[in-house]
Amino acid sequence: MTDGEHRATPDQVLAFRLRRQGLVEPREREAGPSDLASAARAACGIQAQVLRAAEVGLGVRTHGIGVEAVGRALWSERRLVKTWTLRGTLHLVAAEDHPLFVGALRPDLLRDVEAWMGREGLGQGRLQRLDEAVGQALEEGPLTRRELAGAVIGRLGSWAEPWMVHSWGGALKHAAIAGRICFGPPRGQEVTFVRTDRWLPPAPEPTDDGSALGRLALRYLASFGPASEQDFAYWSGVRVGTARRAFAAWGEELVWVSVGDGLREDLPGGWIHRDDLEDLAAASVDEERVHLLPSFDAYLLGHKEKALFLDGRHRTRVCRPAGWVAPVVLRNGRVIGTWAHKTTGRTLKVTVALFGRSNRKLRGCLEDAGARLGAFLDLDPAVGYGPATTAAR
Repeated sequence: MTDGEHRATPDQVLAFRLRRQGLVEPREREAGPSDLASAARAACGIQAQVLRAAEVGLGVRTHGIGVEAVGRALWSERRLVKTWTLRGTLHLVAAEDHPLFVGALRPDLLRDVEAWMGREGLGQGRLQRLDEAVGQALEEGPLTRRELAGAVIGRLGSWAEPWMVHSWGGALKHAAIAGRICFGPPRGQEVTFVRTDRWLPPAPEPTDDGSALGRLALRYLASFGPASEQDFAYWSGVRVGTARRAFAAWGEELVWVSVGDGLREDLPGGWIHRDDLEDLAAASVDEERVHLLPSFDAYLLGHKEKALFLDGRHRTRVCRPAGWVAPVVLRNGRVIGTWAHKTTGRTLKVTVALFGRSNRKLRGCLEDAGARLGAFLDLDPAVGYGPATTAAR
C-alpha cells in the first residue's frame, strides 16, 4: 500500500460515497428485482434485523419500484438473500454475492460464534451434530423455526432445544454464517429456513483462503472509500488484524487519501483503490440531495469514525443505546437530523427533527423525499416537524 500525497475535500469524499452507494443515481430499469439486487450490491449489503428498514434502504437506492418488489426479489426471483452475515447480523445481500460474503467472513465470524457457544456449554461435537441435523431436517424444503426446532429436537433430544429457539439465532445463525442455510419465504407471520444448496443457483464452494476477504475489502472500498482498516473491521465484523491483511494483499494498488478543506485538517482519511482516484477527484453533488435514510442504513454503518458525516455533538441522537441506529435525514452526505413515521390508514405521517434551522429550499427537498418514500410504500405522505419520537422502521 502507498501512503502518498493524495488529498480530497470532505465534499469530494461524501459525493463519491453517495454516488457509489446508489444515493445519487438510483437504479431504474424494467426488471425491479434486478435493480434491487444491484442496489444491495452498491451498498455492500442492507442490514435487515428490522425488515421494513431494509426495504426502505433499498427503496432510497432505486426509483419507480414499490415495496412489494422486495418480496418478489427475495422469494420469487431469489435475487436477494436474507441471512446472517456482516457483524453477525441479519442482512439482505445480492444472491450472486452470497458466496463472497460467506467465504470472506466465515473464519472470523464462526470463531466468535463458536467461542460464545463454548462459553455457554456447547462443545464442538454437539455443535457438529446440530449442523448435520439442521441440514437433514431441511432436506425436503422450507421449515418454520418451530417446525425446524421440532425436527432437530426429535433427532437429538431436549439438549438441542435452547440452541434451536435462541433469540440471537443459536444453531441457525451458525449454519447461516457457514453458508449452509438462509431464510426462506415467510409462512404467514412465521419465518422459514432453507438450505442454500437447494434455494440458490449453483455456485463454487466458498473458500477460506483469504482471497474472498480481499475481494470483499476491495468492494467495500469501492463504495465506502476512502476508509481505514479499522473502518473495514467495524463494518464487517472481522478482527483488525484480519482487515490489515486483507488491505495489505492489494499492495500498491491501494493508496492513502488525506481528507481536509483548509478549515479542518483532522478529518479521518483512508485507503482507496488507485483506479478510483480520478472518480474521487471529480466527485461532486451538482444539486441539493436530501434523503430519508432508515434505521441501520448501510451509509451510517460503513465507518467506525463518523466525523466526516455526523457532527459529534449529535452522535448520541443517532447512535443510541443497545446498538440502535436511528433513521436520519441526509443532506449532501451529511446527517442533519432524524425522522420517524406513523401510518394511519393510507396516510404516512413523517416527522422530521432537524439539528439546525431549516429554510424553504430544505423544506421543499424534504417534501420531495417524503413523496418518494410514500410512493415506494404506496401511501400518501405528510411531512411535519418536531421531535422524532416514534421509531421509523
